[in-house]
Amino acid sequence: MANIDSPGHRALRRGRQSSPNSVYLLTTTTWQRRAVFADFLLAATACRAFTAATPCDARLLAWVLMPDHAHWLLQLGS
Repeated sequence: MANIDSPGHRALRRGRQSSPNSVYLLTTTTWQRRAVFADFLLAATACRAFTAATPCDARLLAWVLMPDHAHWLLQLGS
């Protein structure tokens, strides 16, 4: 698994900032793009986790779960 503290990952975050009330599109993929969420039980578990894991000062506007990745549309709080 990639180290998120590696120099390359730090460079990707350089200059980024979070703005209150802004809307962000987040995307993530499964390890090696495996179709993990093609399994209904795993997909259902992930779906339940999406809303449970939403920070209290943010709003989950929409999400989509695909067999090998997920997208979230999230609005930050103030």
